[in-house]
This record gives sequence, C-alpha cells and structure tokens, in this order.
Amino acid sequence: MTIGIDGCKSGWVAALQQSGEIRLEVFPDLDQLWQQYGPTCTLLLIDMPIGVSDGGPEGRSCDRLARRMLSPRRHSSVFTPPCRQALYAPILEASAVNYQLTGKKLSRQTINIMPKMREVDQWLRNLPPTARQRIRESHPEVVFTALNSGTPLFFNKKSKEGQSERLNLLEQHHPGMQEILKEAQNRILRKTALTDDLIDALVLGIASKIATGSPDCGQSLPHPPPLDAEGLRMEIFYVNP
Repeated sequence: MTIGIDGCKSGWVAALQQSGEIRLEVFPDLDQLWQQYGPTCTLLLIDMPIGVSDGGPEGRSCDRLARRMLSPRRHSSVFTPPCRQALYAPILEASAVNYQLTGKKLSRQTINIMPKMREVDQWLRNLPPTARQRIRESHPEVVFTALNSGTPLFFNKKSKEGQSERLNLLEQHHPGMQEILKEAQNRILRKTALTDDLIDALVLGIASKIATGSPDCGQSLPHPPPLDAEGLRMEIFYVNP
C-alpha cells in the first residue's frame, strides 16, 4: 500500500492505493490512519512540513528550491515554516519568536497550519526510525509540475479550470481518476474536505505509487536532504517519471 495525505477541515484526507485501486478517506488524526494502514504502507507522502530549522536567516533549502521550480506561477504556494522554537510557541507569540530567531515573520497561512505541523512533528517523533523512513514530505504543486514535464500549471487549484487541469494530468497516470474523485465527493461532505484537498491527496497518492513501482523516479529537493535537530529530513519529495 502507498498513501498520499493532505490536510483538510476535519483532519486529514488520504489517497489509499493498493493493488492498482485508489480510494479517498478522511481521518481525524494521523495516529488513527497509521494504526490502520501503517503496517502495510511502503511509502507515505504528506503535504506538510516535516523537518524544521532551529533558526537563522537561511531557512530550509527545500522551500527555496521548490519556489524556484514553481516560478513564475505557483511559487507562492510554498509557505515558509516556522523554526522549531516558534512552532511550539503560543500561536499569538509565534511570529515574534520566529522573527527574533530568523529575521522573518510568519504569514497568516503558516500560522493557520501550525497545529497540523505540530501534530505531524509529534507523530513522527513518536514513531520508530524504521517507520519514519517510509514517511516523506511532499508538495502537490511540485509533483504536478514534475508530472507536467517541469512546467508549472497555469490555473489556481481552487478554480474550476485549475481542477480540470490537474485532473486531466492525473488521468494520464491513472485512468479513471475523474470517477474516483466524483465518488469521493458524493461520500465526503464539503465541510469535511474541499475538492482541492481531495485532488492534492490524489496527486501525492499517485506520486507514492510511481516512486514505489519505479524507485529511480523518486527525487528530493535537495539531494541528499539535510536533517533537523530531531533527525527528520528537511526535504520536498517528488517523482520524475
């Protein structure tokens, strides 16, 4: 089994791929997902920062490389995560703490996802090293760009045009993706997960499937990835089929 995960309103939406079949499911937390599917999962890709810096103005090189890859259209989709001390600071103080240690304030988008970043960090640090090795940070727009021969997609992912653009690209790598999405939309309420959340999970699910079937397709920004103070990789993983 391979898994692609994106954050959503009610927790996490996962694209579960096994024996050529893909199904979308929503989980309230990562512990529940891993208890159910971790033992058989060979690769899990998640759209959430994993390794984080301890401070300094340079930040994570993977974020800089991803923005360069996504320029000029989709580079703004890569948020700068907080340093570790800011990550665990009270929300109202996090931006000031980050500024003190890195010289950079946090965006509203980054502050909004900090609870999920903490969940990922605590979840990974509680797993044994053998399990951690099967879990890697990815980014849907980086994967879409790689699947699109290195060209960033034209339309915003929340627009109808952008969703059609992304689904058409996914169809090239897994026929029937339109039906998979429609089935999930009928089953999963919008107040639980939005359409762009489902599509983001699907592309990471496809990437995990490709990387498992053809390991040479797996790429990392940067390569090799540096480790943070907790031994977590600071990278953005994608595939180049």
